[in-house]
Amino acid sequence: CKGVIFKSIEIVNDFVAKTKTSTGLKVFTSILDKNFKTGRKVADDFKKI
Repeated sequence: CKGVIFKSIEIVNDFVAKTKTSTGLKVFTSILDKNFKTGRKVADDFKKI
């Protein structure tokens, strides 16, 4: 979907919800409809693998 502009979040949600792998695994989606604070700090080891 690179470069595509969607008219609503519901269209994106439906599009993603229809996605599945060749082995039949399905994707489940949920829309988080809230505001998140910017600039929050995470623990130093948060992204360690």
